Amino acid sequence: MRVHYKPWVRLLAHPTVIPNSMLDYATDFGFDEALNNPSSPISDLIARANTSPYEQSDVLSEFAGRMCYDSFTKGRAPDEYVKNVIDDRHGNVFIHPSFSFITAGISRGLSHELVRHSVGAGPSQRSQRFVKVKIVEGADGQIVYEGADCVLPPIIVHMADQYRRDGQEEKAKELIEDFVNDFQTSLKNYAKGEEKYTQYLKKYASDNTQISEMLTKRVREASRYVLPNACETRMVWSMNVRAAFNIYDRRGSYHADLEIRRLVVEFLNLMKPYAPYALNDFKSFVDIDGFPSISVPAVGI
Repeated sequence: MRVHYKPWVRLLAHPTVIPNSMLDYATDFGFDEALNNPSSPISDLIARANTSPYEQSDVLSEFAGRMCYDSFTKGRAPDEYVKNVIDDRHGNVFIHPSFSFITAGISRGLSHELVRHSVGAGPSQRSQRFVKVKIVEGADGQIVYEGADCVLPPIIVHMADQYRRDGQEEKAKELIEDFVNDFQTSLKNYAKGEEKYTQYLKKYASDNTQISEMLTKRVREASRYVLPNACETRMVWSMNVRAAFNIYDRRGSYHADLEIRRLVVEFLNLMKPYAPYALNDFKSFVDIDGFPSISVPAVGI
């Protein structure tokens, strides 16, 4: 069993604009003059899509916005344009670019809060029905649990770090061990339940593979009810930029759960290079409680 002190997060996918599609649109719908002007908005959008992997999200949002008003011939600079869209609350143009993350080392407690943000976002989450908690005996004779890692709450990590800074290494060790021992008690109850339900369902056993697989699911789905929120889970999480605005506002706040705050700060840091104008005013900082938060623009969209 692995104990997780912080989330593991990577950016899995980000927007990629197809420059030739913008070129075709401008050619087919009467923007030839703008195409011949290298400083026009449409020429700038095509050039940035061709040369800058880190502005694709902003290019897509700006193109969508300019298409609404046929404003490809002249207009604001890219950063000013995006800022003006945000100030005027034209949030629909930020629905088009989407980002995906792969994350592990997060608790089921966190995932239950994150999935509330279902508009413009969505998860694919590791299943507790299909991923079995394996109970094996280690080389030293100790019982080892595989498939059910433990996630430490950020406050416990913070307390343990403070104890270490104060030279109280044993106190830090004891704090973490107590939490992990409580967690393992739940895993023992999982194992007891699994054995009990397996024995009961044996009478329904069959050579039919489909029935056999279904009985296995019934055992695991009942056994998992005693597993705590501290159980580690993994997911692919996708969200468009407008959804991200809302999530950063709600879950990057001082009032949000510490673990989810920490995760969305990671999301912001990974997204920002690819949407520098849209996310320019979203900034991570250390809040008054000593944990990271996100400051958001005064105008919500």
